[in-house]
Parts: sequence; structure tokens; C-alpha cells
Amino acid sequence: MKLTRGRKVAILVGLVIFIVGSTTATSFALWSTNASISGSATAGTIGITANTVASATLTGLNNAGTGPGSTATTSVAVKNTSSTLAMTYTTSMTNTETPVGAVIGDNITYTIWVTAAATNCTTAAAVGSPSWTGTLNTGNVTLGSNRPLAAGATEIYCVRTLMKTTAPATVQGQSVTSLITFAGSST
Repeated sequence: MKLTRGRKVAILVGLVIFIVGSTTATSFALWSTNASISGSATAGTIGITANTVASATLTGLNNAGTGPGSTATTSVAVKNTSSTLAMTYTTSMTNTETPVGAVIGDNITYTIWVTAAATNCTTAAAVGSPSWTGTLNTGNVTLGSNRPLAAGATEIYCVRTLMKTTAPATVQGQSVTSLITFAGSST
């Protein structure tokens, strides 16, 4: 079969269209790409303990039969239990006298201070800085606000009480209970 000039042109145009079309598709495939990355975030947790627990009784200050001039000193270790997050914390104290109308709290002074070691908390120890003083009368007191505490760090408080030598005989049989609270937060 003899190819005419028209058929040759048609085959040539078809071949050119095929080559151009396949080159365009190949070209697209050669310049196409995808990439992705991912990450995750986990929220940290904070925790605070006093003497390694969330709530404890300071046995060194539980003095039954305290009399005028009696003093007691003990330590409290406040720890940020988070291994990753620093925090700030506020210390407060609430005092409750029994019976209602008691005056024993007016006759017991407290001194609380931060120290480097629990062994520094003795009845004769010099008071460190910062420190807070007052009487254990009924009410709420803030002792230090927004104190920084690094992740895993511990801060030692000394707590000292002293019944005034001038305490009246009317305080006999009365009691005062003090609750010291450490509340922390992280931003």
C-alpha cells in the first residue's frame, strides 16, 4: 500500500501529538513531590508535697500541755514533684481556736522561715530570710506568695512556736490548730 502525502502528514501529526502528550505526562511525574512532618505535644503535670505527702501532721508542734514559755520548732520540706515543669506556690496558714472565744492563739507566736537544711530548724536557730511572724489567733494568713520552685526542687521551712510567758491562766484547757497549705501552679 502506497502512502499518500496526506496520510504521511496525518501519521506524522499523530506521532508528534503522541510524543508531546507522553512527554508532558512524564514531565509532570518528574516534578511532582510530597513531603510531611509530624510532631506531638504532651502536657506536663505539677505536684507539690509537704514532707513527702500531700497532707501531714507536724508532730513536732503537737504539744499537749504546753505552758508559758514553751517553745517548739520543726521543719517542713516543700517539693515540686514535677520532673519537667517549674512552678510558683503560695503558702497560707489557717488557725482555729477551741473553744469558740478562746484566747490561746493570741498568746502563741509563730515564726516561719526558709532555710537551706532541716537541721537548721532548732529552737535556738537564728531566723533566716524570708521569714514571717505573728500570733496563732483565729484567721487566715498568707506566708509568701508566688515563690518560684524549679522542677524537682525542694524548699525547707522552719516552723517555730512560742507560748508567751505572760499567757493568762484562762488559756488552760484551750487549744489552737494551725493548717499550713502550699498551693502551686505553673504557667
